[in-house]
Amino acid sequence: KPYYSALSKFSDKRPSVIIKKDNALSEDIIREMNDREKRKNNLVIFRAPELNTNVKQERITYDLRVVFEIGTHTGVIITEEDVIRTSRLGKKPEDKNESNRPLLVSLSNEHVNKNLFKNLSKLRDVTGYLAGLSVDHDMTPKEREENKTMQAEAKTKEEKLAGKFIYR
Repeated sequence: KPYYSALSKFSDKRPSVIIKKDNALSEDIIREMNDREKRKNNLVIFRAPELNTNVKQERITYDLRVVFEIGTHTGVIITEEDVIRTSRLGKKPEDKNESNRPLLVSLSNEHVNKNLFKNLSKLRDVTGYLAGLSVDHDMTPKEREENKTMQAEAKTKEEKLAGKFIYR
């Protein structure tokens, strides 16, 4: 009988630990899905020129101009109503010669975002102050990590096959 009482004490505690782990895992998954849903209409523009001024409205206007120029070059009509907000990511550099911070753009609908990404190849031929910029999806930290590991795997596969294939 002591064996059964010890077993019942163990079995009473074990399921609650499993349930807590499952709840924590479920909460993480739900949090990740909600974060992805919030970011689905966002895009991040890298190496976009940044205006060096202390007047916030001038910087916002300049960033909007960059977004509208990208739309013009890709053939996608972007209006002021389509852009909810723009903001620069990271700390503002004190040295004006430092690289430009990424520009986060929140769009009002998914249609504009999809059309923009569909036509991004047209930006390759752009010259002037928009030359060299790149546009990417706004990814969650987990997505960024997964993307980084996939790129590393593709690089190793490409090196193993000595240039026979290109993995992207």
